[in-house]
Amino acid sequence: MRHRFLSRAATAAWDAIIITHSAFRFIGLPSAFQQQIIQDELELYETLLRRW
Repeated sequence: MRHRFLSRAATAAWDAIIITHSAFRFIGLPSAFQQQIIQDELELYETLLRRW
C-alpha cells in the first residue's frame, strides 16, 4: 500500500506531501543523480577541511 501511495505521489502534481522519514527509502533515485549528490558532499567536506 505504501509503495502504491508513493507511486501516485510521484506522478501527481501535489503542492506538498507529508510522509515519514522511513518511507524515503522506497523512493528510488537514478544512480547518476545519487553519485552526483555524494560527489558534491565530498567536495564540500574537503573544502571545509582545507579551511579549518
